Amino acid sequence: LTESASNALPAHKMKEKISVYPNPAMDYLTVDIADELIGSGFVIYDHAGRRVMSGKLSGNSNSVSIGHLEAGIYHLKITGSRLETIKFLKQ
Repeated sequence: LTESASNALPAHKMKEKISVYPNPAMDYLTVDIADELIGSGFVIYDHAGRRVMSGKLSGNSNSVSIGHLEAGIYHLKITGSRLETIKFLKQ
């Protein structure tokens, strides 16, 4: 028998806890999260899988500046969660 110390929620529950908009985005991406995810980190990867930025989600509604990123498809991952990667388009 093994026990897991993970507090991560199942993927189907996580999808209800995170909202990312607008999509497509230009200068800022808003990431809304539930209380239990406050303090989580995030990583953004480009289409080739390269890590292009990271940060911390400090509240329920977080504005992430993406104006410096080139136009294209990106993937947002909330670190420590079992959520599948969220795809967004930077215009």
